[in-house]
Amino acid sequence: MNQDEPRAGAVTPDESTQPYTPPPEPVPTSVATGPVETAPRPRPGATRWGIALGIVAIAIGVAAAAAFVLTGQAAPSTLLGYTPPGTVVYTELRLDLPGDQRLKVGEFLSKFPGFDDTSTLEAKISDVLDRLLGQAGDGSHDYSGDIKPWFAGELGMAVGALPDPAAAEDTTRLLVLATVSDPAAARAWVTELAKDHESTTETYAGTQLTVYDGAVRMASAVGGDKVLLVGDVTSVKASLDAAGRSSFASNDGMRAARAGIKGDHLGFMFLDFKAYVDWIERSAESFGGVGMGMGSFDESMRAYLPDWIAGGLRAEGDALALDSVMPHLSTNPIKENKTGQVADHLPPTTFLLGDAHEFGLTLDSVMDVYRKDPATADAFKQVDDALGTLGGFEAVFGWMGETGMAVSRTADGIEGGVVVVPNDQAAAERLLTSLRSFAQLGGAQMGIVVREETYAGQTITIVDFGDIGERLGSGAAPGLPTGLQGRIEVAYTATDGAVIVGSGPGFVRSAIDAGPGKSLAEDARYRGLVDRVGAQNAGVSFLDMTAMRELLEQLAIDNGMDMAEYEREYKPYLLPFDALISANLVGGDVDHGRALITVK
Repeated sequence: MNQDEPRAGAVTPDESTQPYTPPPEPVPTSVATGPVETAPRPRPGATRWGIALGIVAIAIGVAAAAAFVLTGQAAPSTLLGYTPPGTVVYTELRLDLPGDQRLKVGEFLSKFPGFDDTSTLEAKISDVLDRLLGQAGDGSHDYSGDIKPWFAGELGMAVGALPDPAAAEDTTRLLVLATVSDPAAARAWVTELAKDHESTTETYAGTQLTVYDGAVRMASAVGGDKVLLVGDVTSVKASLDAAGRSSFASNDGMRAARAGIKGDHLGFMFLDFKAYVDWIERSAESFGGVGMGMGSFDESMRAYLPDWIAGGLRAEGDALALDSVMPHLSTNPIKENKTGQVADHLPPTTFLLGDAHEFGLTLDSVMDVYRKDPATADAFKQVDDALGTLGGFEAVFGWMGETGMAVSRTADGIEGGVVVVPNDQAAAERLLTSLRSFAQLGGAQMGIVVREETYAGQTITIVDFGDIGERLGSGAAPGLPTGLQGRIEVAYTATDGAVIVGSGPGFVRSAIDAGPGKSLAEDARYRGLVDRVGAQNAGVSFLDMTAMRELLEQLAIDNGMDMAEYEREYKPYLLPFDALISANLVGGDVDHGRALITVK
């Protein structure tokens, strides 16, 4: 099919559009994820295919812009049984698209040009992997001819003991696992790959083990005629010892992680964060406590760190969903999920929002860790002393309840600010009065002007810092973006329900105007997105991807960029992306996170 042809149809709503509710009780399930792979920039003649292949790669979990992709699956995982005990990082990618994922991936891709026909999905995935493998190697191997005949669809990686900086030899433990449908073909493929390396064979745990000499002794084997194992000798032998019944799959953290992520998934990741922190501490100590950017983790600091983190990536037809889970920390000051109120005070033109509940309590809790740490105690004492001029930490931050940072569109560009729903309205107003006095008394000598205006019955205070170019002694500020040239103002007000601080009076006015039927919270699209990730939550992040794309396009046009290639080769594949929404949820033994990238 010509990839320039318009797509057909829309995805029929299904259960994936229902609100997300964290599971009340752990129920064992299995899991899966994979590392991120990105292809080089495509040549002009191959641009269209490059973008199309990239979309498929994203859909199957091959691509994502993160150092770690949190993923998981409910279909049984063969690889977990062969993962060595003591594994610190485990990731698994499900190219077999278990359960409903084949259908959901097809529905997701149908939103993009050239992917109307979901019956060709498997062929397109194979083509993606052919191209990725070809780009990664010398072109002598491909997925369709060399790997697909024996590969059963599950691909994983396990990182065991992290390297000991004090050891004379490399102690890293790394194992790659892949399920096999034809053990003999899998062994032949590995032998062909390693034909230029000296090797020996031996029998271990009833299985033929091929050992390759080198700086790090590597080995390969097929465990139980089910899983191809390639890694350091110690890891391969530990996997064979597990014999499909590894205790790693049943340890407390993994069981809770698998129980917390529901449904069939494209992949899974599990990080033993406690073991990782222990390694950081040992590494810092081996360097005399310097050079790592971290010192030792005392008990007060460890109380704020989870023992493990896990998550799952799945397709939901009109979205890619990322579910994360971690043990609930007793030190977390947020004890319950609530309906957010910040969006009630934002205009519907808001396209970027980061919202957190109980901001003051959370900030105080975090700062308390550093107040007690000998390495940072002096610095944070100076911070507390500085805050004392305004009444101390409690007076400056203690009144802050739900707090959001937002950016919205205007006829002339963008404006942004902070909206706080105070826990103590009187304390908030006292702080604003103090700040106004400081600005008037201390700022006058610096040319800072404070003025007020009345809008819709509210008094808006505007702090005018003057022209930034003039303050630097020139008509313009060298090196500053155009948007930061000219006059700089900060405006604020306190309404009955919120404290609003903006990049100028325009943002404050728009927040005052927001209300029933006129706010972001009343926008049907935004409300539907929040309902899907959890209307009752501990914080929400939102990005209108359509609005962001349009702003970047206008910025490019304003800067004289040639948009012809973009319009032809890239924009058709960006148009379907709609929004990014995420929420954090607390409660019970584990806390959850849920994020969606939706398409139109």
